[in-house]
Amino acid sequence: MNPTRKTGLKVACIIISGWLLGASLSASPETQDGGYDGKQLFAYYCAACHQADGSGTEGGPPPLELSPWIKGPEQHPIRIVLGGLHGPITVNDKIYDLEMPGFGAILSDPQIASILSYVRLAFGRQDDIIVSGDIAKYRPESVARGRYWTAPELLVAPQFP
Repeated sequence: MNPTRKTGLKVACIIISGWLLGASLSASPETQDGGYDGKQLFAYYCAACHQADGSGTEGGPPPLELSPWIKGPEQHPIRIVLGGLHGPITVNDKIYDLEMPGFGAILSDPQIASILSYVRLAFGRQDDIIVSGDIAKYRPESVARGRYWTAPELLVAPQFP
């Protein structure tokens, strides 16, 4: 991919995400029982880059639909969302090489758990949900790490920090 286009896509996703983060929400992402609506949070924080249907974009962010990074071990999506991802990653036999910012500094454990549970159910066809306690196990590691993950690092990282 043309480096200028790659940089432009990255900047566009970051700008859109920043705009969405700063925008006032028209409806609360909280549910009546005090939890969070993962689908609504996904729409606010993730869909600008990954698309509402999880399909990603050609030459842009990868699809989430049936991605092994979503369907696979829970520590992969948790670490990616908390700490971000940098460098090439293979999704559904295609290589993508963009950055995804981490959301650990702006989203709570229950919010991340809601988003990832929604993504796993909607796009990964995975029945097991992720709970806030799962996120809490990895948050200290993400804070101490202080840099984005790479796909090779994720593949060899221990299951629990």
